[in-house]
Amino acid sequence: MVLAHALEMAMRTVPLSLSGPLGKLLFSSEQGLLLTRSAVFCILALGAALSTLWRQRLPINRDTLREPFSIQAFLACPFVLLLAVSQAVGASGTAEARRWGAAIGVVAVVWYLWARTRTFVALNDVGYLPAAGFVLASFLVTSALVLALGFAIVM
Repeated sequence: MVLAHALEMAMRTVPLSLSGPLGKLLFSSEQGLLLTRSAVFCILALGAALSTLWRQRLPINRDTLREPFSIQAFLACPFVLLLAVSQAVGASGTAEARRWGAAIGVVAVVWYLWARTRTFVALNDVGYLPAAGFVLASFLVTSALVLALGFAIVM
């Protein structure tokens, strides 16, 4: 999170200007943006860890959640950093920069899904195709939750 934030500060990315009080709180300052990015990072790791426990039919508690959350947080770090690079490159203004930013974002998502799938195969002793389907479904649900929360905050 700190690397992504440092990159954003180095690129002098302009903070979002939102009209709602909650949107201003979460996105209009460096501290708010850092906290919001950290929360999204945690939601990604938590969603992946919860889906792993659900698949393994294990109870969800502090002890069972610790290891899968740590593994998923390790995988989410490069993903979040690549998304920050994607956003910084894309925000630099030119059409070519926006295309590069979008390409970096696509690479980030593809890598993250691949890494999660490989990890899921290793942890659950299942085939690659069922693991890929499960990981994709979990990622889509978690992403939809993050986007829904984002839209609720912005509106």
